[in-house]
Amino acid sequence: MSDLPEGWKLKTLHAAYIGSELIGLVALMKPRKYWWGYRNVAQISASRNETNQGIIDRLMDKYVERTTKRDSIWV
Repeated sequence: MSDLPEGWKLKTLHAAYIGSELIGLVALMKPRKYWWGYRNVAQISASRNETNQGIIDRLMDKYVERTTKRDSIWV
């Protein structure tokens, strides 16, 4: 997975220094269908040293994992 789907965005929820490294909580935001705004569908912690593409790939993998797990429960 290379890019975010159209209309989706990344958001930094929180950032803090742990020792000398900056760590942040990053969320994948999906546009809502019936209301204004966005919905948080996946979140991970990431360091400043990680590339944007690496963060996007990890978030999309987590989102796919969550949606397939949720579907498999109700089958």
